[in-house]
Amino acid sequence: AKTLAGFSEFTLRSDRLEFRGKPGRASMIWLSFIKEQTFTKLHNALKVAVSGLVTPQTDFRDPIPHITIARMGRRFRNGSISLPLDFTKYDARVGTIELWRSEKDDSGVRYSSIAVWPLSEVSGDRPDSP
Repeated sequence: AKTLAGFSEFTLRSDRLEFRGKPGRASMIWLSFIKEQTFTKLHNALKVAVSGLVTPQTDFRDPIPHITIARMGRRFRNGSISLPLDFTKYDARVGTIELWRSEKDDSGVRYSSIAVWPLSEVSGDRPDSP
């Protein structure tokens, strides 16, 4: 929790809906947000806090705030998806930090929440918090 002390809720404003992945082969759809200073500072603080726990180390010097809308399998063809909602005018209020477990098997990837820490209520005195 000491890592999160001093951070409070903030808002991310969407900027675009985009296909992401290797050139010529999109593997996911992202709702990207405009870069925001609080997000970047929070990312950097969390990266330092978990650096001894995470292997291999990643090097995201300029993190892009985003929501992964969809992941596509090998059979996906660019242009074969329709998103009828206007995702480009979306504000996301960030009030918590959540730790997720990712488990992959033959049927796909499943995610489950492990822990949640509210930004506005973090006190710095819980040793089990990041």
